[in-house]
Amino acid sequence: MYGNKIFISYSSYKIGEAKVVREFFNNNDFEVIMDKDEKESFIHFMDRINECKYVIMILNNSFFESAYCMYEVIKCFLKHKKIFPIYMNELEIEDIEKRRVYYEKIIEQKSRMNILSKDKKKFDNALESFDKFDDIVNRLLAIVKYPEKEKTIVNACNEIYFRIKKKAAKNRIVENEFEIRSRYLPGIEKITDSYSDFIFFLGDIMRCSSFVTSLYPEDVPGEKEWKYKSHQVERSSLGYIILVNAIGMDGEEEIIQFTNVSEIEFNNSDLGSDYLKYYVVEKDINSQREYARQMKRPENIRDKDLIEKYLRYSKRRHRVKMNFKDGNALDNMAFG
Repeated sequence: MYGNKIFISYSSYKIGEAKVVREFFNNNDFEVIMDKDEKESFIHFMDRINECKYVIMILNNSFFESAYCMYEVIKCFLKHKKIFPIYMNELEIEDIEKRRVYYEKIIEQKSRMNILSKDKKKFDNALESFDKFDDIVNRLLAIVKYPEKEKTIVNACNEIYFRIKKKAAKNRIVENEFEIRSRYLPGIEKITDSYSDFIFFLGDIMRCSSFVTSLYPEDVPGEKEWKYKSHQVERSSLGYIILVNAIGMDGEEEIIQFTNVSEIEFNNSDLGSDYLKYYVVEKDINSQREYARQMKRPENIRDKDLIEKYLRYSKRRHRVKMNFKDGNALDNMAFG
């Protein structure tokens, strides 16, 4: 039924949030389109917007870098669809220079898109200049933002449902929201130990407005403020490698590498509505080797002072303070 069909437009980095939105509206008797069939082309899938009266767009920085997402925006405007934008915390679209960077990335991607639909000419015309792209962005940003009140993804869904149906949703929560979102955190499939600690750390660093840490562990004077862009997780011989692609306040991009991470500690003694603190604990491989070498010696000739020293320095910590400009730090993974 056309009036009960919703299309979800999102960048792949927000698939966890998109899955929660789908779960909410499926539970409230909507048919939701968000995943293409295995044999279906991306363009054919995106053209299924025609089947839907409503389109929910999950807006973050990578959304505005994506030619595919922009195709869906233009398609919605051409077909006069009712758009409901959900704004993510990290979205930075007001700065004109950032928009230029996004536009350049879109144009580069667009050259590789195989658009055969009748909308190709309109799509090309809509993006033929930066000024036209800028107009599209401004038009999208002029639409009512969701959520208007409490900043959670489910609250945004409730507000959108009320706007469509003029009444409260029958099922107002998504009981397995945390499980759904954590399942799609990038790199989480590589982690088998201290699972929940990693989920909270990765979920929080993705949703914070900025974070403060140093490139090297226990280097407090070297701490800088960064904005999160993306991350990867890999296994290492002593734990995990977490690579955070971040942008400094000076605009310089840097990869912050947490190496041989054995655990992540949440500092629950110092927290507020606008910040959280974590400690990323790294194993020092040299201290680990020296400790192992001492422990292989007969007990009566072990150097106890060295063993104590190796144990003391076998772990090093990165302090990571995450800032939340909207004061929603304590809403775990509420609005990433």
